[in-house]
Amino acid sequence: MEALLLYMPNVVGAAFSAVALFLMGSYFLSRGQTLKTMVLGQATGLGITLGFLIEILGHGDAMHHAWVSPLTSIFATVIVFALLQRFRFGGQRTTAMLVVAFLFLLSLNYIITAMVPQLESHFSNAFLGDLATASGAGAWEMVAISVMAMIYWSQARSALMGDAFREFALGLKTPLRDGFGLLSLALFGESIRHFGFLFTLGAVCIPAFFAAQAAHSRTQYFAFGAGVAVIGTLVGFGTSLAAGNLPTTSMVIVCMTALGTGVMLLRSR
Repeated sequence: MEALLLYMPNVVGAAFSAVALFLMGSYFLSRGQTLKTMVLGQATGLGITLGFLIEILGHGDAMHHAWVSPLTSIFATVIVFALLQRFRFGGQRTTAMLVVAFLFLLSLNYIITAMVPQLESHFSNAFLGDLATASGAGAWEMVAISVMAMIYWSQARSALMGDAFREFALGLKTPLRDGFGLLSLALFGESIRHFGFLFTLGAVCIPAFFAAQAAHSRTQYFAFGAGVAVIGTLVGFGTSLAAGNLPTTSMVIVCMTALGTGVMLLRSR
């Protein structure tokens, strides 16, 4: 009980973030933009690394100015997003371009980290993350951003899903709505900064994928997806704390996947 109270901000922040990221993922995945999401995640991670590098070179301490890393992560994500929008190809060439971009950004991030040993822990934290060691302030920040994203989604859900249907099913190009784009950028970037790339991408993809397989209506889709996101996060977090030596983020991903698989198999009977 004491451990649960100690990590309560992290548990609440992760659960809220998982639901908001699932909603974001349900939109982007329906538009066939899974790979683009992964590339943008790597861009955010590179921006975080560059921010820490600037802080280390300037002050010898990666925590001297905590505001540098968020700014560089936003800048890197926006630049990469703009480049992806500028250079568009058709079919398999787009997939190949996104894979190349993902590998390039990941490798560049690793090269910078290898050149500056002080960045190794920051690189590992930005990629793998650890829900248990995230700061309480960061967790509550994620709650606030997630609530704003969920409120926006509840108000614009029909329009957003209509856009996704027209693009995915009918092949019609629809522009990304500004409000949703800005909230998604803030949610995605800050989730990677506080909770890591692995948790963020898992929450974007796993609940949305299994909900799409198991649901027979829109209501079921959102209920299943939110359930997988929240229950998977809580069970994974709790199991990690109980075991004491299991990585929190990895346990959350495993529990989300196991829960989603179970729901899909039960619904297929």
